[in-house]
Amino acid sequence: MSILIASDCQASVVRLQQALTQFGKNAPPDQVVSVNHSLSAAMSLGNKLQLIVFVLTDDRRRAFQQIHSLKSQSRLAVVVMGPAIDPGCILDALNHGADHFIDQDGDLVGQLEHYVRRHQRGSAFPVEGKPIAIISPCGGSGVSVIASNLAAILAQEHQDCVLMDLNPGRGDQASLFNLSPRHCLNDICENLESLDQNILDQSLTSHRSGVRVLAANEEVLDLPHAYDLGFRKICRLAKSMYPRTVIDHSLSSREEYAGILSECDSILIVIRMDFTSLKNLEYLLIHLENLNISMDRIHLVANRIGSPHELPLNRIKSFLGRPIQLTIPDSPHVVNVSVNCGTPAVLESSGSEFARSIRKIAETVCPVAGDVEGARKQLNVFRFLKSKLLARSSSSLDQRMAAPVH
Repeated sequence: MSILIASDCQASVVRLQQALTQFGKNAPPDQVVSVNHSLSAAMSLGNKLQLIVFVLTDDRRRAFQQIHSLKSQSRLAVVVMGPAIDPGCILDALNHGADHFIDQDGDLVGQLEHYVRRHQRGSAFPVEGKPIAIISPCGGSGVSVIASNLAAILAQEHQDCVLMDLNPGRGDQASLFNLSPRHCLNDICENLESLDQNILDQSLTSHRSGVRVLAANEEVLDLPHAYDLGFRKICRLAKSMYPRTVIDHSLSSREEYAGILSECDSILIVIRMDFTSLKNLEYLLIHLENLNISMDRIHLVANRIGSPHELPLNRIKSFLGRPIQLTIPDSPHVVNVSVNCGTPAVLESSGSEFARSIRKIAETVCPVAGDVEGARKQLNVFRFLKSKLLARSSSSLDQRMAAPVH
């Protein structure tokens, strides 16, 4: 295994080399570089390099810039060594692309050996899966119901799908599948130090449909950064383990929470056909763009089409400047029965309009081979959405939609 050390501290380099030597690994002098030269050194080594360890100093900004550039150009595993007593430092490292964080004041041999052994078994966060996040600009949009049914469809078509309920204190997925999980989200977030592939996999509860659920707890942890760090690590592990992961995510305006969306290949934003939802959608899209979330990965889903006194689709299309191609009909009988019985509607009412609309969403975000070009066209449907929204930001939403709705 070829390991590169990026450090501006010679003492830390010596400690790392000694630690690596103790379990049969090494980083020779020609594979020790300054932080500024880490990107060029990694690119020159190419496929020979399997792991790079960054040592943080007081000037962390340069290291984070190099990590961000490196991860955008390669799948190289990145480990950051720094002070574990600073949760903000750990969060920044993960947000910039680091795969693992080791405590500079801890047992370097044990920490490095644990990670390197896991990396050699092929479990060091390779980018394989395509997580799908489902969010909404406001409550009551049906995100959890859509997430459960989408996961059930994907499991039917691909024999397996993982569903992550990242809504501590108000998660619904265990109830929607009528499950009684032994392990839940808080169990993981309380023990992030020991979280690995085996623990995550054992924390999932299986449903007969093929969906495996990570359920949320009714209680919220009173631990600073537990969810900030946990959500990102859970998502990265899932991405390396499961081809299909659906994430039911409670949106927060805090950047560290929304940061998990950067790990997802597709983001479904579920809206209601009313003024409040459209108003919040405008703010949400601009907020996501400010977080560098590409509009190419975003799909708008209009839920409960056909409800009384809703805003008409053509008015919404005019406001957005683009059509909404993904819609779900208002099906209260089908949905309410499935929710009350704890079985996704796509399983019990597979021929319903509701089920057909969920299948169309599945085909869009997880296309079968041969339909890649069609999916790419749909993925780009909101490419110019930001420019449209910014161009209209000078006038308020109620002015744009001032005409009475009947």
